[in-house]
Amino acid sequence: MESNTAQEKLYERIAEFINEKIISGEYAVGAKLPTEQALAAMFNVSRITSKRALDELAAKGAITRRQGRGSFVTTAHPSPPGQNRLNRSPATAAPLFSGISQSVHGKKTVAMILPYDILQGRLTEIVQSATAALGERNYHLTLHNSGENSENERHLFARLIADNVSGIIVYPTTDSSNTDMLYDMWLHHVPIVAVDKKIADIPISCVCSDNYQGAYDLTEYMIGKGHTRIGCLFNVPLPSVYSVRRRYFGFCSAMKQHGIPIDYSLVEHDYAERSFGLSFDENIALLMETVKQRVDAGMTALLLENDYTALNVMTACKLAGIRLPEDLSIVGFDNLTQCEFATPSLTTCEQDFKRMGSLVGELLLKQMERRDFAFVEHSVPTKLCIRDSVGER
Repeated sequence: MESNTAQEKLYERIAEFINEKIISGEYAVGAKLPTEQALAAMFNVSRITSKRALDELAAKGAITRRQGRGSFVTTAHPSPPGQNRLNRSPATAAPLFSGISQSVHGKKTVAMILPYDILQGRLTEIVQSATAALGERNYHLTLHNSGENSENERHLFARLIADNVSGIIVYPTTDSSNTDMLYDMWLHHVPIVAVDKKIADIPISCVCSDNYQGAYDLTEYMIGKGHTRIGCLFNVPLPSVYSVRRRYFGFCSAMKQHGIPIDYSLVEHDYAERSFGLSFDENIALLMETVKQRVDAGMTALLLENDYTALNVMTACKLAGIRLPEDLSIVGFDNLTQCEFATPSLTTCEQDFKRMGSLVGELLLKQMERRDFAFVEHSVPTKLCIRDSVGER
């Protein structure tokens, strides 16, 4: 059995090995790392030691860990092993903005903070388009992962400004987290653009999909198929996420426009709270119960927050004996590749992620190079993708 001292050195050795591979480019951004088991075998250590090495790298923002999927590289410039740059003390972080307008332009490096790994959904399209727009002016884009955690996001802001990056692109955890720090950044003209969410009460320029119109179009399409008992299921509370809030408002407006009252017993705004900590099988079981109750109450159509949730609902319906679309019609949001190959194929709303990435890059360049901090809000049109998951009523 490894002693505590030996274990400490071994975990640091593993972390340093991975760090070097990332810096050399052998493990590129987005690359999947060896598993805990594989690393344990490579270094002849316990799995506890290899797990600790990966956990430490994740805590520093160098990698992200997704349950059941593995560990992935999130930045090409990780912190040195043993230096936890994500955990700067308040005393270190306090004087962040002294002389920021001069120091922030020290390097032509732009940082993008994402809430989860680049392989999830279609984030790659945003990253690639932003990289292309910035690359034309010789800016280098680095990726950082908040892990959908507001405190991690806060530490990343502090670290990146201390590192004198030229600008920041943030895909916020919520639109109301870290507003004190974001307001200070805005006051001090730190080049920063938000993607997917409009920051509450702070005129930080942003690029979002037209979530309102997308959800309106999906709801109107279901109404056109004869559905009036339409429910919706969102994972997060409306006050915390701008994009989801706009989707719900689009749903409500379409129902009102067609004179259909909303049955609030068919609406859920915070499913993630009920499903938090559940395994995949447990989540599917909860979805089966949730959807069946509403179908038994007369619901014939369901708007889901995104395609991931919609695809899970499809699995739950099949296990519960609910026929799609005969018993229940469903729609998603995003247009993931899987939608086309689901059974039935999923009707959804496509976001133009490539256009979003390009606009984000253009806005940030305007701030960095022209010092133009005028507030701009781009609303990128969405497109209805009609497939087989909505039936006639």
